[in-house]
Amino acid sequence: MRVSVVVPALNEEAHLGGLLSDLAAQTRPGDEVFVVDAGSRDGTAEIASRFPFVTLLEGRPPVAKGRNLGGFSASGEVLVFLDADVRLKEGFLEGLVGEFEGRGLAVACPRYVPRTAPRHRYAPCTRSLTRCSSRASTLSPRGRGTASSCGAASSRRAGASTPSSSSTT
Repeated sequence: MRVSVVVPALNEEAHLGGLLSDLAAQTRPGDEVFVVDAGSRDGTAEIASRFPFVTLLEGRPPVAKGRNLGGFSASGEVLVFLDADVRLKEGFLEGLVGEFEGRGLAVACPRYVPRTAPRHRYAPCTRSLTRCSSRASTLSPRGRGTASSCGAASSRRAGASTPSSSSTT
């Protein structure tokens, strides 16, 4: 299963290097990683260009346009959208792909835990994926912990369908 990672960014010089370092250290790396720079005036593009596995795309605000550009540029069966200030444990992508394959997920959102939370509150990816509903009203377009801000992933598998009810394991 091919995994494409999309990171929209605008003036994220202070955060982007941490996320890209985490992606470089994954036990199961992404097959392609796109950073979509929306015209940053800091060193965002320079940081992205230091990582040889990153494809830098020129986008424009708002962040939704960057997500769309990255998503349309991606060729993976699983698309992972991450904000530039996200930090990942080294087995994150491996666990995410395992959940997609093992549970037949079409859409998933890992549990969002703010960086200020105590370390013991971080749950492994394999126990914290949420099966999303097909009803659009269950996913808010903005805010913490929603599919738009927590690193949502979706599958492009042929014949993949969206689950009809929500459940959390």
